[in-house]
Amino acid sequence: MSTNDSVSAAPQEHQPRTADTSGSTLPTGPDYSIAPEDQHIADRLMNFDVVSDVPSPNTVKGSPRMTLPDKLSVKMLSPDARAEIEAKLKDVPLHQVESREDALVREHLMRNAAQVRMKAGAGEGANPFQRERLLIAGERDQANREIIRLMGELAEVSRWEPIFDEISGEKVIDPKTGQQELKPVYRVDGQRRVGMERRVDELSHKITLLDGPEGDLRERKALHAAVQAKKALKAQIEEERDARELGDKIARDERVRRRAEARAKAQRTAL
Repeated sequence: MSTNDSVSAAPQEHQPRTADTSGSTLPTGPDYSIAPEDQHIADRLMNFDVVSDVPSPNTVKGSPRMTLPDKLSVKMLSPDARAEIEAKLKDVPLHQVESREDALVREHLMRNAAQVRMKAGAGEGANPFQRERLLIAGERDQANREIIRLMGELAEVSRWEPIFDEISGEKVIDPKTGQQELKPVYRVDGQRRVGMERRVDELSHKITLLDGPEGDLRERKALHAAVQAKKALKAQIEEERDARELGDKIARDERVRRRAEARAKAQRTAL
């Protein structure tokens, strides 16, 4: 599974990540492998669309109806999104602009919806695999955003100071420009800077784990649980069906028995 800084709007086939544990002497732990006879269930569970297949965590009272017009226009988007799509439409033949514009706007809306769902997580009714995959994606997204925030603060410059030669003590001049060379003095320094840089390293390591062994283990565990839940639900449905069929048969047998007893009684009376 990739970092997923952006989420594709189209349904994707999600494949489980694998970790190479050959030669490892670490404890194996619980076995979350999928039985061959259950692999078709796992394949269906892994292949889901984050927008259309995962229940939303947000509930709305009443019966709201959301409909989109037949043709979508860039005018309904934010200025930045509008400019991006209009740039893509510049080289499109005039007779294709309207259909291409509609397709690009729909892609943008679906991509935004997917990103919102990834951040918000899964709602009630989502299976364990969907829930865990979105949880991992949300943790990764949060870590990425925190790294960007910290790196932005670390890059802020409070002032520029001239660079002096360590031997002569004279100001260093750039031979290409003839200008005095300057060095940045960052706004964040000292122990606070060290702590923030350490935090960036921790978050980067967390993302590495989420994209590697930790994420793989969590997904395999969740997929195993989802498969078992799916099988249990199937067994429950089949049991309910069998109970209805057996109940119908028992009821029929009882009706037949009562009619038979009544008929036998009538025949005994006639003798």
